[in-house]
Amino acid sequence: MADSKPGLVQCLECGRWFRAIGSHLTRVHGMTARQYREHHDLPAGHKLASDDLREAQSHRTRAMIEDGTLRNDPVTASEAARTAGRGNRTAADLARQADIARSIPRKQLPLGAKRADGRDADRARETQRLRRAGIRTSPGPKITPENIAAARTMWFDLSLSRQEVAARLGVRLSTLYRRFGPRGR
Repeated sequence: MADSKPGLVQCLECGRWFRAIGSHLTRVHGMTARQYREHHDLPAGHKLASDDLREAQSHRTRAMIEDGTLRNDPVTASEAARTAGRGNRTAADLARQADIARSIPRKQLPLGAKRADGRDADRARETQRLRRAGIRTSPGPKITPENIAAARTMWFDLSLSRQEVAARLGVRLSTLYRRFGPRGR
């Protein structure tokens, strides 16, 4: 086998010669150009096509730009890419992505363990699963329409502390502030 053949590029996997090895890598060796370059420690810009093929493609592209069949306008190209429908995933795409995500090994705390913040890991996992499914995990509002008047009276009664009012109503302070605003002094 010769060390070099003019107008050809050698595949470092099988030793065969080609004008371009991009499709050969995918078909025969099942790897992308990036994987091929990494596997053989080739720089990212290492050519995978012969010089004469690259020159011919460059010449054809320049001719298409000159006769107007191809526009070299980055603004138009980016607008076309935005409206090309990319990013609109079908149900099958989403299902495939979910299968891939489920197959990724993740480190989980053992059952019954506590997280670093002291919360129960099992409960946090279940809450996360419910949120991903779109199910609300926080309890509904504790201030019902029937007891709003009583809650308002207690909130603005300055003889009770804010914490006492929240405890009596069974809600957090943030709920009271959101509902009634700041207390008078």
